[in-house]
Amino acid sequence: MPFENERSNKTSHGDVLRNPDVVSFLSQCQVMTPPTDAEGMAFASQFVDPPSRDGVDLPQTVIALDGSLYESQVYPGQLPSTRVGYVKVSTFMIDTHQFAGVVDQASGLVDPFRLARLHDDASALSIALPGPNVRYGGRATVREGFRAALERHFLSPNTWVDDDPKKSLRATLFALAANRSQKSSLYTGDPKVIRLHKCPNCDEVAGPGQRIEVHDVADPQHCPHCSGEIFATDCLRIWEAVAEGAPIGEALGRTMSVVEHIMPMHYARNIAAADLDAISGVTFFVDGPLAVFGNAAWIHAGILRMYNKINTYLVAKGREPMHMLGLQKTGGLREHVDLIERFVGPDRILPVGDEYRYKHVSPRDVSQMDPKDEIGFGLETYYGQDFIYKTPGSKTFVFAIPYPFESKAESKAQTGKAFKQAKLELQRYPNLAKILKVLDYFESDLYTNASIPLALAHQHTAISLMPGGKVLDIMTHKKLTK
Repeated sequence: MPFENERSNKTSHGDVLRNPDVVSFLSQCQVMTPPTDAEGMAFASQFVDPPSRDGVDLPQTVIALDGSLYESQVYPGQLPSTRVGYVKVSTFMIDTHQFAGVVDQASGLVDPFRLARLHDDASALSIALPGPNVRYGGRATVREGFRAALERHFLSPNTWVDDDPKKSLRATLFALAANRSQKSSLYTGDPKVIRLHKCPNCDEVAGPGQRIEVHDVADPQHCPHCSGEIFATDCLRIWEAVAEGAPIGEALGRTMSVVEHIMPMHYARNIAAADLDAISGVTFFVDGPLAVFGNAAWIHAGILRMYNKINTYLVAKGREPMHMLGLQKTGGLREHVDLIERFVGPDRILPVGDEYRYKHVSPRDVSQMDPKDEIGFGLETYYGQDFIYKTPGSKTFVFAIPYPFESKAESKAQTGKAFKQAKLELQRYPNLAKILKVLDYFESDLYTNASIPLALAHQHTAISLMPGGKVLDIMTHKKLTK
């Protein structure tokens, strides 16, 4: 690393260029290349006709969720580096009947007043977390303060459904943990108990006879080994990305992602418990793939099982199931679609299989894939199947809907086929026509291949560098230096 104001040598790259190890390395690399016309036509031939949307009704309620984050400096441009992180996750609800009145049918123009009223049905969860050189609540370290603050936000009245403290985001976390894979050593099956893989204070690893558990009670709880305080949200392992003196951007990103994926289940389980009709047919939009990455990835299995349990119950009671889709605006699959969409005709769809993904999107030698692997891509992260869809209006979407099984491991017993094969069969997704109807209806020219619900949610969520970020910097500075 250079010293302050030190200029780099303009010829130092020559040593790298002449290094035989570098030359050898480059000669052995293979890279993805843009498809030729022949390859593009071959891609297009794999697309099929989507299910008909004739006679399919739009859902009455669409709920879109999007998140944003910002790391604010207490002393901008000064040392020591002292920061506070902010995460904002917005929920935007659209009544499709009201939305129909936004566009004047005669002129095709948007009524700005009706559009503005749509924003009245938006709400936001704001989370503030300590960064480098900030100790929260008298805790000894930044990491301990981060853990305590995250727990506090999951318990916050801002997350309560029906103003009921028993319906907090933390309570939903317990329910999701109870739905995790039964093969996990951390599985309890008890919606009132979360088992941690290790203590964040003493690093004691849980094992046979050495359980480290948090119960769904209000009283402080402690590690049986070191007596340090432990929290339910420690199970998400976000705290592992928090280090003394280092930026917390990674931890903020993990927090935002986890909350974005938990919130639909938080709303669904609590609304379903109170009124089945209120959750029936509701469609959730999530930004990005239906997957949870990082150390909190285990929660994807709980989300998948809970989603399918709620829908099974709704159908058994004669109600329409709820729906969920994740819309990908960026990423490798989206970039691949941008390259091939000119070859694909309108109103065509492709469920993305492992072989297609590894050949054309994420390089991998498919001949080296384990033939006994029946799960395949996304084993520990994904809870939804990716689709590429070109609408009748020739817009392209990369979206995902939850797998139609309570778990990947149990799917073979239901279908007689390996999961990586069964997940590609369109007939196993009875709500696919409904999802496509929603995508067709909410097409938007506002952004490239955009969908209106997520575009509106993003407008309500995004924290701009100017003036939004600057205002947060000023507020943070004043509050912490008064």
